Amino acid sequence: MKRFPTLAAGVACLLATAPLAYAQDAAGELPCDTGLYEISADHEGARANACRVFNPRGVILTIDPEDPPPINPSPWFGFHVRPRNANEQGTVVVTLRYSTSRHRYAPRTSVDGREWTPLPERQWLVHEDGRATMELKPGAEGLFVSAQENLGLDFYAEWRRSSAERFDRLQWRIIGESRGGRPIFASETAPDAVRYLLFIGRQHPPEIPGALMFKAFAERLLEDRSVACDDPSSAKCAFYSGHSLVFIPNLNPDGVALGHWRHNLEGTDLNRDWGTFAQPETRAVRDLVDSLEDSGKTIAVMLDFHATWRNVFYVPTLEDKTHPPAFATRWLRLARASGSAYEFEQAPRSSENTTIAKNYFYRRFGVPAITVETGDDTSRDEIASTARVLADALVQVLGGGNG
Repeated sequence: MKRFPTLAAGVACLLATAPLAYAQDAAGELPCDTGLYEISADHEGARANACRVFNPRGVILTIDPEDPPPINPSPWFGFHVRPRNANEQGTVVVTLRYSTSRHRYAPRTSVDGREWTPLPERQWLVHEDGRATMELKPGAEGLFVSAQENLGLDFYAEWRRSSAERFDRLQWRIIGESRGGRPIFASETAPDAVRYLLFIGRQHPPEIPGALMFKAFAERLLEDRSVACDDPSSAKCAFYSGHSLVFIPNLNPDGVALGHWRHNLEGTDLNRDWGTFAQPETRAVRDLVDSLEDSGKTIAVMLDFHATWRNVFYVPTLEDKTHPPAFATRWLRLARASGSAYEFEQAPRSSENTTIAKNYFYRRFGVPAITVETGDDTSRDEIASTARVLADALVQVLGGGNG
């Protein structure tokens, strides 16, 4: 449990002096109004389900998952606080009460919803019972508060636009729709290539470090490809010409838009649907892969980007023979040897037990299929530097450049 005495004492005082009338009120729906502040949760990626006002500077927000338990303990939250008077310069204390699970993610704040900074540790604490309390100073423009950076659909739309402008021949297209009718986008760098590398992201909406790793990893590959093909005769350009990079950065747009803890709109964990393909999101990827294979292409590698409590790579076991052989061991050994990668665990997992993406691609194609998990609290600078190392090592091990 995090303990910050100054904040803890202030919270205790605040709740002890809360008027009885407020304390006995049933929790109401959002938005809620304390008289000094308004708290809402109607923006994209928000999650807060009910509000109880204790006094003008204190509220409790109830955070529910999108579906009843059992559900993975990834308690995403997101809300906005704004002062009713632009001249208000004080603070408001917000306590998060989870109907299931315990507090997990370090809060981040943003004025504009685009640039995010961690809430200083002195301003929040986690209680023994799993609640969390934070002291916020919204300022005249208000403040977005989120479990981690709120990377919504606009984030991906901007990335598609900017990447298409920066990198020649990068094509984005819609490969399907989510259960809620939101488009699922994929890009392909070399439609005429005979082999392809597949990268999947955001099956689980709260796993923001995985989304940041995906973007940094993809951009490094695209930058390297662009530089290499300044000399079309180079060996590395030949690699990129013969290997198409296929990116699917956001497979669960409904969950991202609606602030889900885990599931799609159908109440399904997409990373448990790679067998029955009951959901349109996983079917979209399967159908894309079918079309690539039907056109004569063969898959070389599949990476699925996630986040969890630590940095870990779930790789095939020694019994799971892949082509190319021992890819995961060679790839991660090379990344470690660079000295610029964050500390991580290499964890072999059987490819037979569960219907996750990693297992589906290994069982179907026999290629290296790896779940890349980035730790919740991994620094964003380390994510960026490690992504570059991993991308460079992947190309080298697959034979690009001097590999």
